[in-house]
Amino acid sequence: MSNFSNLFKSSFSKIGLFAIPLTVCIVAMGVFFPKESPEHYSSFIVAFEFVKTPEQVTELFQLLAPTDEAIDQLSIEEKITGLNIGNYVDFIFMVVYSLFVFLFFKKAAPHYDLKWLKLGMPLAILALLCDIGENIHLIKIASAYPSEAEMSGFLTALPFFVWTKWMALAFACGLGSIAFLLGKKLITKLLAFVLIIPILLGIMALITQSDLVIDGFTAGVSVSLAIMVMSCFWLE
Repeated sequence: MSNFSNLFKSSFSKIGLFAIPLTVCIVAMGVFFPKESPEHYSSFIVAFEFVKTPEQVTELFQLLAPTDEAIDQLSIEEKITGLNIGNYVDFIFMVVYSLFVFLFFKKAAPHYDLKWLKLGMPLAILALLCDIGENIHLIKIASAYPSEAEMSGFLTALPFFVWTKWMALAFACGLGSIAFLLGKKLITKLLAFVLIIPILLGIMALITQSDLVIDGFTAGVSVSLAIMVMSCFWLE
């Protein structure tokens, strides 16, 4: 019982409870998103976010074609329907994670007496707005398939929303590393350096446009946000 109560001694512990709705959303999206993973990407949805041309969309969606080895034998159209449902769930997810980031920095700024930590709050809003734009475009692209002419119009603006969202979250993680460096525990200080990694990977991804680096960049942001959520139970 005492160990359980210790989880709520941190000033950030209530914010850490966002772990519950975040997990629920991730599991729900996992149910609907395609399980196929294209080369150099760990998930279908991340690869979909970073498509640039109608040809890339077509190539990606062809991975959804049923095979003799597949268990579900769902058609491409049925899997695209599941993809869109997953993206509708993502609207809830983006509100939850952006609210967490917003509240984390709202708490951290007065807690550490560093007003500039409040810069994380507009970064959270920026990530949310761009994620909304991204999702709208992804749903329209998926719904327009296989018409390359229709997909082209939505693909033009997609990179702006995608890159701005991920970079805003990367810089939020980097800003969060300041709060970790000010922590008293050694593990907290060490994790501060992990939170800086997404910024470096993001710059590399922008420069190289490598699928492998992009996938590592998005994974780095996701891991760093998970660290920020769980650390709320022990941050001083």
